[in-house]
Amino acid sequence: MSSLSPIFVEETALSILLVLVLAVFAVMTGIFKYHWSRFGIPTRVFQNMTRAYFWISGTLAVLSVILFALVLFKF
Repeated sequence: MSSLSPIFVEETALSILLVLVLAVFAVMTGIFKYHWSRFGIPTRVFQNMTRAYFWISGTLAVLSVILFALVLFKF
């Protein structure tokens, strides 16, 4: 009977964690978008803040995937 190597278990755990975090992020972003479009104040400042949230959070999400790939493939 062969057991799983610790490296495989670690990679699997990191993969599951990344998917869970990105799923929660996507759900929360959807909730924020709905709330802001339904109950937000339609001002220029509010629109700029919403745009900034999506740019910054999207950048952080992409960076987390890139960092995961770098850690996983040991570049």
